[in-house]
Amino acid sequence: MKHLIILTLAYLLNSLSVAQEEWPRWRGADLSDHSPDKGLLKKWPKNG
Repeated sequence: MKHLIILTLAYLLNSLSVAQEEWPRWRGADLSDHSPDKGLLKKWPKNG
């Protein structure tokens, strides 16, 4: 039973890391500050 819990946790943790976008370092993969996401705000409200 203990082995099953450990394997399940390892699988879940690995799944979370795979689901993330590819931003391995500061300012993006090619350091361009560019994201392919659409519909982002140009200006943010003062209160966040």
